[in-house]
Amino acid sequence: MARRSPNSNRPVRPASTPAKRKGIPLSPLARQMEQDLQLAGRKQRTREAYLRAVRKFAQWLKKSPDQACENDLRRYLLYIKNDQQWEPNSLKVAYAGLKFFYRHTCPGDWSTLSKLRVPKQFKLPAVLTITEVDQLIGTVRKPALKCFFWTVYSLGLRLQEALHLQVSDIRASVTRPCSTPPRPLCVSWPATLSTSAPAIWASAGCCTPGDGP
Repeated sequence: MARRSPNSNRPVRPASTPAKRKGIPLSPLARQMEQDLQLAGRKQRTREAYLRAVRKFAQWLKKSPDQACENDLRRYLLYIKNDQQWEPNSLKVAYAGLKFFYRHTCPGDWSTLSKLRVPKQFKLPAVLTITEVDQLIGTVRKPALKCFFWTVYSLGLRLQEALHLQVSDIRASVTRPCSTPPRPLCVSWPATLSTSAPAIWASAGCCTPGDGP
């Protein structure tokens, strides 16, 4: 990291850290929200995230958030959702922080607060079922690639083993490299691939399981 010269007259740029860590006191409104969050039992990271959400709204609004109207809140929420296209997790934090502010620190009887919803984000689980794997690999159009993915999945090959796998490696069993001990490891060829694989091997000019030495 480059250091500034001791004789430099350039002002020091403040670090991007929370205000209280920089020694800058919070505004009275922010301090009130901080206290409300403490009374509500929110943890420190949650308090910082909620305060940051309100601060970003105030920066966009260019005035104190206690002077905002419901229409200002609606426009900002639509802005970060449609124009900025925030991720669902970021939207969730922004919604929660603004909702807390306008329900506890600066109460407002606004119907918009009850309409805030973040769609659930679908993520693949850490472990897929056989049916889910079948659906996932079924989207592959090229038969050769589909056969490759089924081979990797069925034999439990690691990344480097899969990348170096050749059609000529396949006989009645699949031979894959093993680091400890340094000798080939034979894995039984799954019966599920016995119908689709031979045609692909034949097109590649390689023998099918059981035909080689």
